[in-house]
Amino acid sequence: MRTGRSPRELDVDGLQQELMLDDCYIPYKTRRLSPLTAEARTNAEVLRDGVDRNFGEEQHCWRGGKGDAIEYSFEQPRNRSCRCIPPPVVPTRRLPQSRRFPAAMYAV
Repeated sequence: MRTGRSPRELDVDGLQQELMLDDCYIPYKTRRLSPLTAEARTNAEVLRDGVDRNFGEEQHCWRGGKGDAIEYSFEQPRNRSCRCIPPPVVPTRRLPQSRRFPAAMYAV
């Protein structure tokens, strides 16, 4: 293990959060937002619900048309670096539900 700890000493919640930031889907777990993302205003609130996949009839992704964009804004200027993950290239055929991904932005 990367931390050099035994499995008994493992921070399971921290590991799950790290895996979800790397796009690992863990059913019934929600991803915690970074403080920067939580404080921002956005036009795509669904991206901040902590659920990275659609579940049943519940929609947890942002869908936009040509020219649409996701925006985050702040009351005051922020001096932060961000790792932006672009959405995957969408083929002309529809993907099965399990292969659709929401757009996401994670503050570093």
